[in-house]
Amino acid sequence: MEEVSTQLRTFLTDLTEAFGFDSDVTIDDSEEDTLVGKIEGQHGLLVGPKGRTLDAVQELARISCQRATPSSIRIKVDVGGYRQQRTEALSAFALAAAENAITNATEVALDPMSAADRKVIHDALNETEGVETRSVGTEPRRKVLVVPVATDEDAAVDDAVSDEVEGTDVNGNGQDEVESNEDLESAASGDES
Repeated sequence: MEEVSTQLRTFLTDLTEAFGFDSDVTIDDSEEDTLVGKIEGQHGLLVGPKGRTLDAVQELARISCQRATPSSIRIKVDVGGYRQQRTEALSAFALAAAENAITNATEVALDPMSAADRKVIHDALNETEGVETRSVGTEPRRKVLVVPVATDEDAAVDDAVSDEVEGTDVNGNGQDEVESNEDLESAASGDES
């Protein structure tokens, strides 16, 4: 793991110098079988729109490390805490979409996003009562649907209502109060039998 860490630090340091940035590069090995290369500072050029450039830098770092020292260690790269900020923003967005889906009882389709961003959405709503998530479409236009579902509480209310409705006619009368068709016909014709 030390060899991979050294290779990752060298790659990221060389990259930041090539861009003309004077930034510290640290390697976090606190996650099991994962190294996170962190570039300090706010460098939008290395992040790019929606983190696409950062994803490309991460892929290049992974390839560089794999070629230098083949291993099964996962490589992640972050610039100025962008990934954590993005995760927090996506989680808040996911919760707002879930609230919208529940309130309006309709599916909410999110914009197409990367697999990593979709995973954040799924994880954020995994424990949220009343919605489920599904990925639909094909890359690169794959997106998440936030779908309202009946909760246990909703199911209990529905069961109680259907138990109450069962045994009543269309006018809300209990079945023991409903007259037969013959009784209704004779009453309509004025016959009293």
